[in-house]
Parts: sequence; C-alpha cells; structure tokens
Amino acid sequence: MTLEDLGNLGDFIGGLAVIATLVYLAVQIRQNTRMLRSAGEQTTRSDSTATITLAAQTPENAAVFHKGFSNPGALSPEERTQFGLFMAAAFYHFQQGYTAYRGGTQSQDTWKSQVLALQLYAASPGVRDWWRRQGNGLFDSESEFWRLADSEVRKHDESAAS
Repeated sequence: MTLEDLGNLGDFIGGLAVIATLVYLAVQIRQNTRMLRSAGEQTTRSDSTATITLAAQTPENAAVFHKGFSNPGALSPEERTQFGLFMAAAFYHFQQGYTAYRGGTQSQDTWKSQVLALQLYAASPGVRDWWRRQGNGLFDSESEFWRLADSEVRKHDESAAS
C-alpha cells in the first residue's frame, strides 16, 4: 500500500466520520426540538391551571370572576381592579401561547384550545368592557396577538349589538 493509498483511505474514513457526526447531530436536534415542544406544552398547561386556580382559589375570587364576566357594572372599584388583574393574567397567558405556537414550541391542537378559551372570554360582556377600557393597552397594537384578540372582541361586540 502506497502513501497515496493511505491518504485516500484516511480521506474516506474522515468522510465517514463527518457523515456519522451529521447523523448524530440530526438526531440530537430532533430530540431537543421534542423536548422544547414538551416544555412549551407543559408551560401552557401550568399557566392555564394557575389562571383557573387563581379564580377558584376562594369563594370571593370566584364571585368577582363570575360577576366580572357576566355583570361588570355590578363590580365595586376594588372588584373591578381584581377582575382586571384576572383578565391581564389570562390575556398574557393567551399571548404566551400564541408566541409559543408561532415559534413552534406549542402544538396546533393546544393553540386551538387556547383560541376557544379566548373566544369564550371575548363572548363575555365583562371581558369586552375590560378590553376596551384597559386590556388592549397592555399589548402592542401592531402585534399579531393584539389584532387576534381585538378581532375576537369586535366579533362579539357586533353580535351583541345585533
């Protein structure tokens, strides 16, 4: 075997090592992507649970949440503040879910369930009132999320007016 043959053999073995490294990296990237998606899904579930728990934590919280949803005019100033904070937490959660979905770390199924929840919220007179008074000012009006939330509120405003 000549020196040239050994050089060619070394190049061949080096090429195989590069291919093996690329295959290994591809597997690692795929595993990392799955882990990121799983973490994103878990964060969404945890945030949803935290929002629900906050409203259900005490009978007083549940009463404010219910009154704010259905009859915002009956809220005292303190209850209006508390309801506004509930809504801010919920809408920040929706925004986080939207960002995760757009970034690929949340599944379409999970995002669809969040859209259904957003639509349920937007159907509430209290949520629409909160959105018009202060909620829409919490988000950049040029953002895709703001446009989505605002369009849901407007849809229900129009159907409530008809």
